[in-house]
Amino acid sequence: MQKSMGDDANAVRLTYQSIPMGERAAPKESSPRTSHVLAGILAVVFCVVVILSLWAFAQTQAFRELVRWEQDHQVLGGLIYVLFYAACVVLCCPSTIFDLLAGYIFGFGFGTAVAMGGKTLGSVVAFLLGRYVMHDTIRRKLTEGPPVLRAWALLLERNELQFVLLLQFAYIPIFLKNYGLAVAGVPFGLFLWTNVVIGGARTWLAVYIGHSTAHITEILTSHAARGDARVAQEVLMIVAVVSTLLLFVVGSYRTKQYLDELADREVNALVDNGDKGHFEL
Repeated sequence: MQKSMGDDANAVRLTYQSIPMGERAAPKESSPRTSHVLAGILAVVFCVVVILSLWAFAQTQAFRELVRWEQDHQVLGGLIYVLFYAACVVLCCPSTIFDLLAGYIFGFGFGTAVAMGGKTLGSVVAFLLGRYVMHDTIRRKLTEGPPVLRAWALLLERNELQFVLLLQFAYIPIFLKNYGLAVAGVPFGLFLWTNVVIGGARTWLAVYIGHSTAHITEILTSHAARGDARVAQEVLMIVAVVSTLLLFVVGSYRTKQYLDELADREVNALVDNGDKGHFEL
C-alpha cells in the first residue's frame, strides 16, 4: 500500500529529468523562423478578426438586450456568467475578454466579484483535471515539447514559490498556467492563493478598464447629445485607462522574457555539464 502511494506521488510530480534534453539550441534556420513568423501573423490576424467581430456584436440590439437583462437580473445573471466564464477557462479560452465584459456589464464592484468567481472556479477545475484526469496526456505533450520546458521544471524545483509567482504574473495564456502547474506537481494551496492574489490583480485591472469603457461611452454619448465640449476630461480618462493597461501588459511581458532567459541559461548549463538524461514514460 505504501509503495502504491509512493508511486502515485512520483507520477504526479514532473521533474526536469522527465523532459527530454537536446543539444544547445542552435541558430534557427530560415524555414522554422518563417513558419514562426507566419504563425505569429496568423495569430495577430485571428485576434483582430475576433476583436472586430466582438465589436460588431457589441453594436447590435441583441447585445444591448443581453446587457440590459444581465443588469436587471444581477444575481441570476451573475451566476450564469460565473459558470460560463469557468467553462471557457477550462476549455482554454482567453480570460481577459471576460474580465473586460464583466466590468462593462455589471460595473466595477459586482463585476470584479463575478469575474473573480468565474476565473477562480475555472482555474481550479482545470488544475484538478490536469492533475488527476488528463495528467498522462498533458505530460506526454510536455515531454514532446521544446527543451525550455525542462528548464522551467528545473527552475520550479530550485525555487518553487518564486517561479510560481513569476509565472502567474507573466503574460502567458491562462491554460498553460493551470494545466502546466498541475502536471508540474505544484501544491494546490500554492496554486490557489497565487491564482487568487496575482490573477485577482489582473482581473481587477481588466474589470476596471471594462467599467471605464462603459463610463467613457456614456460620457461621450451624453455630451454629444448636449453638444458639450468637455473634450479634455474625456481624453484624460481614456489616456489614463490605456496607459494603465499598457503598463501592466509590458510588465507582464517583461516577466515572461525574464523567465525565458532564466530557462535558456539553465538549458545551456545542463548541456555544458553533459546532462542529457531522458525519463522514459
